[in-house]
Amino acid sequence: MENKILKCVLIGSLTFAASISFGQGIGKILRTNPDSVITGMDIQQARIDSAADYRQFKAAAELKISENQKNINALRTKTSASTQETKERYDKNLTMLQEKNAALKARIGASGQTATIEWPSFKREVNHELHELGRAIKTITAEHTL
Repeated sequence: MENKILKCVLIGSLTFAASISFGQGIGKILRTNPDSVITGMDIQQARIDSAADYRQFKAAAELKISENQKNINALRTKTSASTQETKERYDKNLTMLQEKNAALKARIGASGQTATIEWPSFKREVNHELHELGRAIKTITAEHTL
């Protein structure tokens, strides 16, 4: 029994010592290799780059949303000699596109609260939605002109 307790204590001590020594080794490597150390200036530059990326993305997205709204408004003013049912379906589609565009505009407006770690996925999702909305507008334009 004493032998089992002694073995457990010995194994526990070795495990503890090994985990501490491995943790210090990584810290020493990071402190001794100047290329791997992130300085305060690097962090500040990353924040500036991130802020510039945010402003650039927001401006481009708002421009695309504005273009989408102009295209939707232009489509609304066009009339065709179609049946009443076709006109209602067309208006319903335009209203749906206008609502999606407004939702994207609101989402872009609230993007300032998006966490930095979530920024790439947020950007990807919004760009995808903008692209899909643009394609839908082009599709309706093509269908309406036929």
